[in-house]
Amino acid sequence: MRFLLERFLLSRRYTGARRRAVEFRRVLRRAPHTVSVFLELDDPYSYLLANYLDELASRYAVELRVYLAEALPGAHRPTPGLYQEYALADCRQFAGELGIPFLDKGRTPPVEYRRALLDLLAARDGSETFATELCHCIAAYWRGDAEAVARRCRGTHGSPAAKTMLDRNRALLARLGHYETATLQYGGEWYRGVERLHYLVARLDALGLRREP
Repeated sequence: MRFLLERFLLSRRYTGARRRAVEFRRVLRRAPHTVSVFLELDDPYSYLLANYLDELASRYAVELRVYLAEALPGAHRPTPGLYQEYALADCRQFAGELGIPFLDKGRTPPVEYRRALLDLLAARDGSETFATELCHCIAAYWRGDAEAVARRCRGTHGSPAAKTMLDRNRALLARLGHYETATLQYGGEWYRGVERLHYLVARLDALGLRREP
């Protein structure tokens, strides 16, 4: 019985019905097609995904809501040091395949500016330019461009606003039903990393949201 239930829940028929129900409720609320994106400054997977957000927003009639967050602590990263080592090697190779510059201006991210970058972004939180600023900051960080990061952080002063922002967005991530960053959410479904982005694009195509052929 459990096998049959799992098979039904994973079937295209159930998925299609659930998605139609989601869209029906969205229409009733007169809500926009909203894609929520959770990025983490220290996460190279977030950097790779950030490279595609402008194109996603320009090609599809969706409202992007971009949040700077941190992954929830827990069993999904039982050995953080090994995870970071693997993520770095994996993203370096992945970036090469995608043609995205990765640590091309330095051998490591300028971690000494991490706090200043978070403070800078916290000061811009809620502004119309926040998503753009976040993508620029995360790009400079993961290209190892210490000079560009230093210029951006000049005049930034420490404040508790960064922790407040990260805590709030991490709580939102948990409330929506996920624990990891470099994730996108649309209509109750999650898409992690740039390698899953095509599944979201296919769904948006099915809804007729592409702005042009």
